[in-house]
Amino acid sequence: MLFSIIVPVYNVELYLRDCLDSIFCQDFYSCEIICVNDGSTDNSRHILEEYKDRITIVDQSNLGLSAARNTGLKHSKGDYVWFVDSDDMIAKDSFVKLEKIIADTRAEIIFFSAENFIDTNIVKKWGEYNRKFTGIYKAIDYFELQCDSNNYFVSACMYIF
Repeated sequence: MLFSIIVPVYNVELYLRDCLDSIFCQDFYSCEIICVNDGSTDNSRHILEEYKDRITIVDQSNLGLSAARNTGLKHSKGDYVWFVDSDDMIAKDSFVKLEKIIADTRAEIIFFSAENFIDTNIVKKWGEYNRKFTGIYKAIDYFELQCDSNNYFVSACMYIF
């Protein structure tokens, strides 16, 4: 099984190493990492070069987050796709847990909770995106539960497709 990890990159030199290192510290290695440099003007492209033996780097002019994700999809070969934002970090053992879920359920989409950290000159704040429902659902049933509970998270980086 192969995961395609797509990392859109735009001016994230402060976070990019942490993001990539969190991917490389996993115990599961059947994945490709595609980093789409979306016209960065900071040191992000230089940082990507430090990882060039382990990632695929795709450069494009600045077209925005969605376009960068779509470019990554065009280059992906995986059975499953995970969009990891370049200022995100993934939890240890994520791939091992995901592989087990996929083997046990043959799920087409996997969703999960996340924690976020906002770092500005004014405030540093932790938050959580906790899902109220866990288990196995048909897509339409899950969608209705989330909408009815007003607890629907649409962030692409909280799903495996």
